[in-house]
Amino acid sequence: MKKIVYYTFLTLSLNACIGEDIVDDSQNMRERLSIVSGRTNSDTLFVGETLQLRAEFYDINGNIIPSTNIWTSSKTSVATVDQEGRVTALKGGATNIIVSSNRLDDQRLIVVPQLEKIEITSNSAPTVFIGDSIELIANYYNQRGELTTANITWSVHSRAAVELKSNGNMAKLIGKIANAVILKASANGIEKELSVTVIDDTSAVASISIQSSSTMIRVGETILFQPTVRNINGMILNNKPITWSSSDVSVLSVSTLGLATSLAPGAAIITATSDKAVSNGVSVLVSQAMTTSRSGVFSGNGSYTVNGNVTMEIVNNNLQLNFTNFSSSSGPGLYIYLGNSVNSGISIEALNNRTGSFTVDLPSSISIDDYNYVLIWCKPFGLTFGSALLN
Repeated sequence: MKKIVYYTFLTLSLNACIGEDIVDDSQNMRERLSIVSGRTNSDTLFVGETLQLRAEFYDINGNIIPSTNIWTSSKTSVATVDQEGRVTALKGGATNIIVSSNRLDDQRLIVVPQLEKIEITSNSAPTVFIGDSIELIANYYNQRGELTTANITWSVHSRAAVELKSNGNMAKLIGKIANAVILKASANGIEKELSVTVIDDTSAVASISIQSSSTMIRVGETILFQPTVRNINGMILNNKPITWSSSDVSVLSVSTLGLATSLAPGAAIITATSDKAVSNGVSVLVSQAMTTSRSGVFSGNGSYTVNGNVTMEIVNNNLQLNFTNFSSSSGPGLYIYLGNSVNSGISIEALNNRTGSFTVDLPSSISIDDYNYVLIWCKPFGLTFGSALLN
C-alpha cells in the first residue's frame, strides 16, 4: 500500500514539473504577420529611391511559414508598392505600406522628405503699406537638399493689389490696394507660395503665425494650434476672428478653435487666416492608432467550467486585465496565465477570485499585443481549465 501511494505521488510530481516546464516557455509566439525591412520602425526614402520589404508569417510556435501576401499603399501618390514588396518613393509625404495574409495584416510607415523645394525670404514681415514695397528672394534646393541655381518664375494672383517687379531669383512687390496677395515662385515643377498682406491702417492685421505642441500624432488623437495675430508694428492683436483650414480633411480635420483631430494615416498642412493675413503652414504627420483595449470571452476546457469576460486594456499608462462576471471550476493551484495558444504561456499571478469582477495589473515588460490568450491554469497538474481569445 505504501508503494502505491509513493508511486502515485511521484507520478503527480513529475506531471506537475513537466506541465510547468511547458507552460513557462515564453519563447512561444502568437500567430502574426510582420513586415521586415532591416531599417528602423519608420523608413525614410528620398524621391526616386526604392526599398525592398518582405513579410514573415509566424505560426503559434514562432515558426516562419510560407504565405500569400497582398501589398498596398495608403497614399500611392507618395510611394507605390508592387506585389513583391518593393516600395518606390514618388514625392514628399507619408504613406502606410500594408501587407495582408490569412486575415492578418501589418503596416509600416514610409516617410518621403520633400527636400526639393523653394524657400522665399524677405527683408521684412510679409506685409506692405499701400505705396511701399517689399523685397523678396527665392532659393531653390534640389532633391538632395542642396542650394542650386535655378530659373525662378514669379507670379501673383491679383495684380490689382500689388505691382510685381522681378529679376531672376529676386522680386519686389509694391502695394496698391489693401488686400491679401498670394505670391508664387516656381522652378523645375516645384512651387512655393507666400501670402503678402497689403494694408492701409497700422491697426489692421498684418501677420498671423500658428504653433502646435507636436507635429506627429496617432489616429484619434488631437492637437491644439495656438495663433498669434500682430499688426505691422509687431503688436499682438487679441480677439481677432480666425479661420482654420486643413490641406487634407480626410487625414486631419480642424475646428473653429484650432483643435485638429487626426482621422486617418497620412500628412496634412494646417493654416489659419485672420482678416487678409494667412499664416505659415504647419505639416502634421499622422500614424496608425495604437491598440488600447482587447477583449475576450472565457470557455471551459473539457469537463472544466470557466465563464465570464476579460479585457486587457491600458489605463493611465498601465496594462491591466479586467475580469467581469467571472466564474471558474474549483481546482488546486489555479493561476492566471497569458499565452499564444491554449496550451502554453507565462504565469501572471495566482487566481485569488474564483467568482465576480476584479482587476489584475500586468508587468511593465508586457505589451498589449504580446499575447492572444488569457488562461486559467492548474499549475500542479499543468493543464488548462479555461481560456479566452483576445480580439
